Amino acid sequence: MIRERRKQEWLQKLNTYILQHFTQEGFTVSKIAFALNISERQLYRNVKEYLACTPRTHQPTTPPDCLCLSPKGSYNTVAEVAHAVGYKDAGYFSKKFKERFGISPLEV
Repeated sequence: MIRERRKQEWLQKLNTYILQHFTQEGFTVSKIAFALNISERQLYRNVKEYLACTPRTHQPTTPPDCLCLSPKGSYNTVAEVAHAVGYKDAGYFSKKFKERFGISPLEV
């Protein structure tokens, strides 16, 4: 019971940090580990154990959720959305979006 609660608290800290900083220039796994006061290796171990993925592939929120954070119509192009959720290349964002959700960002 205590272990599960600690796990949930740790995951909440991880997700909160990622959501607050993922759009910043130079956002890295090293910075996540530093913010959580653990080594990069331990960060990889914890994420793998708790989420069955890596810190680089973990997404605490999905791009459609990010789109919902802004007022309707505040983005005019896919490139604007891509930049808003942390991608520098709109084409790559579109590709990853379609892989994950099965639809293109234009269909949202």
